[in-house]
Amino acid sequence: MVFIPAGKFKMGSPETEKVRQKNEFQHDVVITKSFLIGKYEVTQEQWEALMGKNPSINVGPKLPVTNVSWTECQAFIAVLNLKTKGRYLLPTESEWEYACRAGTNTSTAFGETITSKDANYDESKIDKPVPVGRYKANAFGLYDMHDNVWEWCSDWYATYLEGSLVDPVGPN
Repeated sequence: MVFIPAGKFKMGSPETEKVRQKNEFQHDVVITKSFLIGKYEVTQEQWEALMGKNPSINVGPKLPVTNVSWTECQAFIAVLNLKTKGRYLLPTESEWEYACRAGTNTSTAFGETITSKDANYDESKIDKPVPVGRYKANAFGLYDMHDNVWEWCSDWYATYLEGSLVDPVGPN
């Protein structure tokens, strides 16, 4: 787990960003509480150790787990908390984006553009997940935030609101 300090950032995308969606209004967000987040995506060996099976199509112990629903992730977290007496949970979308941006004001944690040297994404042409941590970490020390597989957040997607928000949580 990596410590993420409380702070303020611009969530969403500026109108000039090339791949910006129309609903990604840029707005200030304040995260008032520090939090911990996984350094890597959950691996298949971690998932299998807790859940007893591996739902992934591309199989490998150090590959991120795939083909899991939000509900299945909640079950994984429940088992993890039971076995470790922890209080793990998924980050909110704002916490995830804050951790991903890692103090930057650019489109990605690596600058205005991302390349196949930075991440495993559509234009990398790899077309499948790669082992976690293969690419360099962001400034907070987190790996694979821009790439590899999609991550789940605790809250649901909604159109970004305009204006400043403090510790926003998506719709119920």
